[in-house]
Amino acid sequence: MKIISVEGIVVSSTPFKESSKILKIFTKDKGIIGCVSKGCKNMKSKLRLPSERFAYGTFHMYYKEEGLSTLIDGDIKDYFVNIKSDILRVSYLTYICELSTKVYEESLSNEVYPLMEAWGFAGGEKRVPSDDEIESLLEKVDSSKINYNEEENYIELEEGVKIDFGGIAKGYASN
Repeated sequence: MKIISVEGIVVSSTPFKESSKILKIFTKDKGIIGCVSKGCKNMKSKLRLPSERFAYGTFHMYYKEEGLSTLIDGDIKDYFVNIKSDILRVSYLTYICELSTKVYEESLSNEVYPLMEAWGFAGGEKRVPSDDEIESLLEKVDSSKINYNEEENYIELEEGVKIDFGGIAKGYASN
């Protein structure tokens, strides 16, 4: 097991035993990382705030490629207090996080990461994007916009399309 630091957002938090939680942290570099946050329910735990749903920052953990990692510490950049104070914004945030998680889990693809960036969850200004901006981004969230030329062994991306190999390429390369 190695210690890593990774930037991400806690997209789900599940109670585990008496004083711990199991977290899903959505990251650009490694996709979704499952990790246990031991003792985070204790009032004096340094893991209490980094283990809250929607906490965005840098997470330090004992990383396992297979199974659950173990959270050591977290440097939180934003708790999204401005979003959590508005029920409509919380519902949008919940929807985007759940959508991103499901798409990633189904396809092991970070195609929806531009949506996370638009909301400011990957750094930048935290805001609710306009409907037009979301529609524009959704047009680019499609792996069919990546064209592979087998004969000459290269890929072409349509204008404005970004690609992120995230955890799947790193895992493949390390094998």
